[in-house]
Amino acid sequence: MGKSVPDISDRNTAVSHRQKIIKGLISAISFGIGPILSEYLPDAKLKKLESIIQQVNENLEQLEGQIDEDYIKRDEVLCLIEKTFRMISDTSDANKLMALKNALVRVMVDKNIEVDRKDFYINLLNDLTAFHFRMLSVMYDTDGYLKINNRTISDSMMGGRIDFFKEAIPDMNQEEISLVYDDLVAKRLVQSTSLGAMISASGVRALKGLETKFGQEFMNFFKQWK
Repeated sequence: MGKSVPDISDRNTAVSHRQKIIKGLISAISFGIGPILSEYLPDAKLKKLESIIQQVNENLEQLEGQIDEDYIKRDEVLCLIEKTFRMISDTSDANKLMALKNALVRVMVDKNIEVDRKDFYINLLNDLTAFHFRMLSVMYDTDGYLKINNRTISDSMMGGRIDFFKEAIPDMNQEEISLVYDDLVAKRLVQSTSLGAMISASGVRALKGLETKFGQEFMNFFKQWK
């Protein structure tokens, strides 16, 4: 038997389904979470999404005039908005939630980055554990991460980079830091370096400048859109 030919109505139905989801999302962003979302989500997730959507709404209000409705209606953009929203629903880590919130706005507003590249970045984030993204965040914005997480690194502190990572992220032990860093090197997000070797840099400077160009572009994508 030959392969069956996909029914074009199936694709239209899928597109219509995605459009309804996005309309529900846009409606939620504009007018607050309503009964549509509450029918499908547990109370805990619903409360989390209410908070995230309120933050997204505040961002979008500041970006009035930058949202192109025709762009949002493109099938690939609808798919990515839906995917990002589902990831937000399934994510508990505060750092990744903030990144996904920013990504959701960027997916809808930023037309300078190809949709496939946005999808690639979001999928890559989904593959990273909370530990992976925490270490990336420390390297990408050391001062900001320490401030948000109420951590300090003395300007006089000396040692190997692994000592500085342990100071910045105390809930990760030495073995976890080494394994996660190696993973980030393999993904070409950070530069290869010996974490245990003594370095001349002190204080927060010890954790800066370790990202690759790709790692910087990846993290830039998850910054708040302005």
